[in-house]
This record gives sequence, C-alpha cells and structure tokens, in this order.
Amino acid sequence: MRNKTKKVCIICNGCGRRKLDAERLKNFFKINNFYITKKLNGVDLIVFIACAFTDQRERESLKIIRKLNNFKGQLIIAGCLPKIIQDKLSEIFKEKIITIKNLEEIDDIFREFKYPLKEIPDAHNIYHDLTSSFLIFSSKNPAEKIGINSIRLIKNSIFETVRPKINKEKQPYYLRISYGCLGNCTYCVIKKAIGPLKSKQLDVCIEEYKDALARGYKDFIFLADDLGAYGLDIKSSLPELLNNLMSIDLQNSNINWSLKEMHSRWLIKYKSELVNILKYKRIKYILCGIQSGNNRILNLMNRHHKREEIIETIKKFRKTNPALKLSAQVIVGFPSEKNEDLDRKSVV
Repeated sequence: MRNKTKKVCIICNGCGRRKLDAERLKNFFKINNFYITKKLNGVDLIVFIACAFTDQRERESLKIIRKLNNFKGQLIIAGCLPKIIQDKLSEIFKEKIITIKNLEEIDDIFREFKYPLKEIPDAHNIYHDLTSSFLIFSSKNPAEKIGINSIRLIKNSIFETVRPKINKEKQPYYLRISYGCLGNCTYCVIKKAIGPLKSKQLDVCIEEYKDALARGYKDFIFLADDLGAYGLDIKSSLPELLNNLMSIDLQNSNINWSLKEMHSRWLIKYKSELVNILKYKRIKYILCGIQSGNNRILNLMNRHHKREEIIETIKKFRKTNPALKLSAQVIVGFPSEKNEDLDRKSVV
C-alpha cells in the first residue's frame, strides 16, 4: 500500500489529545506516501478516531460509524470509544479496531510501510477536521451531495485538501507531556480508554520545547490526560518540568503557557511550587477539573480533597498573578446530588 495514488481520510471528533493522535497518524500515512484528503468518495482508507466522553458524543460517534459503513474505503476505528462501549460498537462494526492505549498496533495492519508509527514522533499541532460535523449534521446519505449553503460553509475543508499556512506568532505549540491517568474518579473512563500514567522522559520534553522555541513558537499549550500527575512514574514532577523549561528562556517575556486538564488535587499538592512559578507570569491560563464545590459530592466522585483547599489554592494563585485566567470543568446532576448541594453556601 505504498502507491502514491492511495488516499486516506482521517476523521476525529475527540478532544485535543485525540486530535494530536490524528495529526500523528496523518504524518504516519503521509511519510508512507498516502495522499491525505478530506473527501470520502473514492477514498481507499478511512480512519475514524471516535470519542465517547459523554452520552451525546457516544451517539454522535456511532452515527458517524454507521454512515462511514456506506463508503467503499477500508474503515479503521480508533480512539477512546472502542474501550468504553465495546459491545455497542461490535453491533455495527466488526472490522479493524485500534484502541488509543495501543495505537501503534496500526503497524501490524500496515507491515509493508517503510516507516512504522512507533518511529513517528508525537504531533504538536492539532488535526483540523470538519468531516465529522458534516457526517453528524447531514441527514442524507453521506455519499450524496449536501445543500449548496453547506458546501459554501465548509469549502476548502471537507471537499478539498488544504494545508494551512502556520503563523508561529499566533499558532500555539501543543506539548503533550504524558498519557493516561493516576486517578480513579467514579464517573470517568479515561484510565479504561487510555491506560495508567505514562510520562514522557524529562529530556524529551525539554528537547521538544527547545525545538519549538528555535522554530519561533511563543504560545505553548501543555496537554495530558492527567497533566498534574506528570513525572510521578519516572521520579519527576510537573513543577520540576516547568522549572526546567522556564530556565531555558527565563528572560523572554513573550512566552505564554497554558496548562490544561489539571486535577484539583495536583494544584493543591503543588501549591507552593506553582505559586513560585506563577510569579514569573509565564503561566497565563489554567484549566482545572474542579467538578464539584460540595465536599460530599467530591467524596462520592472519589476526588479526595476539600472545597476549602481548592478555594485557598486559587486565591493564592490570584494574589500571585491577578491576570491569571482560570477555567473550570464542573459536573452538575451527579447521582444523589440535591438542590441544597448546589446552594451557594455549600459550593465554591
């Protein structure tokens, strides 16, 4: 399958981490002489990285798979969905399936490829895909044309292959520092889908960061399934990593960092270290999965910290850098949650 006429369409309706996986797969197929296309008609291979993070996303993914079954190209299903709803998937698809935790098993399918996926480095730009939205919202047979207004809207994205110009002054650099999770939250399936924590080696992260700086990147988004747990499996830590990276270009005030997918426990655990780092005002944004401001609900979620601890931590962060942008993930309607649990006196 190394003929240049072979075409592959990669589809992803998942999170930023899965879009990095999609970008890596794009690089994998491209270096092995596949033509990357957004078109589904006439394609030789379709790879769908499917999400099942919520019930709605699960339904969307299954709908996409049913429509993709109508196309002639070989279909491979990857992503988190295969591990999360394996039984439902098996009812509508019985061909090749690859889980995210074992993504490099794709090398077993394409043994003739000169460059296996295990030799393809992690991606640092997310994969841009509108094909999944097209499949979700198109009520007709996906092999048919859709309305002219929709064609205008998604021109140069679904029906054409476009390589956008990257402005490194504005384009963020995604630095994935680990895979998997150390948590056991009662509502979450990340560990089931991705596996336990597996951190990149410290020197690998440092080299990726240096390379990005040399190429002109200024905005960095730190990504992981459990960002704050970084390093605990390799005798390191997130503060150690951040301090090492900051020492590389300490005098450069134009560098911006965003930390995403931070469990509250790690903000609390590394409060002092993060306060010291925040003094340099390099960290501009933190996304924290607070999930609940009620201690009873937090305990049921298996998130063993107190709301008072996260309030105190955030206040210290704000005092250290008032310009810091904070964003939270919150779950409302957790089993047994009552209206009084949402009372302002009971929550953050």
